[in-house]
Amino acid sequence: MATRMTWSRNTESDMDYYRVFLGGVFQAKVPQTAVGVDPEWPLPAVGAGLLTVTAVDKSGNESEMSVAVPFDKVAPAAPVNLVLV
Repeated sequence: MATRMTWSRNTESDMDYYRVFLGGVFQAKVPQTAVGVDPEWPLPAVGAGLLTVTAVDKSGNESEMSVAVPFDKVAPAAPVNLVLV
């Protein structure tokens, strides 16, 4: 199972960083990557919603949100009916 989200690098010369959202709520600022390297963000251990990304240039202009990708990761259930032997 993937533990990181990656996306295609923005190639504009004045690109500065990316903003990651989960369910429309800001999660992280991800710096621009080097040529040939795709940006990535570690997925939360638990959470659900639609993941989206925007790109922000050095003048502070922010792009429209990317296509939304569904994310749903629930914590494992606690074991039941344990028996000590």
